[in-house]
Amino acid sequence: MTTLNAPGGIILFGGAQVATRRSADGSMYVIYTGERPDRPFGTYIYRILPNNRMEWVDYAPFTETRVDTSIEADGMYISFPVNRDRNPARVKIAGFITPAYPGGTQSFQPTPVTINATDVDARSSLANLTRSVATELAKLRRDTDKRFAGIPKVLSESSVRDIVWTFTKEAIYFELTNNLQGPLANVIRAIVGKR
Repeated sequence: MTTLNAPGGIILFGGAQVATRRSADGSMYVIYTGERPDRPFGTYIYRILPNNRMEWVDYAPFTETRVDTSIEADGMYISFPVNRDRNPARVKIAGFITPAYPGGTQSFQPTPVTINATDVDARSSLANLTRSVATELAKLRRDTDKRFAGIPKVLSESSVRDIVWTFTKEAIYFELTNNLQGPLANVIRAIVGKR
């Protein structure tokens, strides 16, 4: 049994196979479904170079589903469903060199892998932007609700008269019961005295 090196922080999903494929240049490609630091759950590929250095091999379109692998004359492919109709996609994996015979190796130099993380980065950026916009919209809504709560409601003329009359009656009652020497009491005395 050989235990392979793995990048720090990965978590392998127990419900999916881990596939390993050796390239003709001696690199071991590891295909797994699970987690990778700062990335969503999905299928990831890394390779272990002959000098034991590890590097990620990105592909597009990224998938959160399990994949199948196949080694063909021109390289390694992964296949997986891409939409609700379950249409399959086939993606060639960069840098993989098909060995001349099963399990064989030749003395090729490892092929540089051009990292094409555009799809993954775009999805991550879009998710971050969506969260940011949702937070800003929630804050704007709270601020707007507070501002609307502070604006007096528009009242009809009759509503205003009813309110004024209610307060007027209460003010008159208060004045007469608490201040018998006040101006209102004096006016009433003057009116009553004239009769």
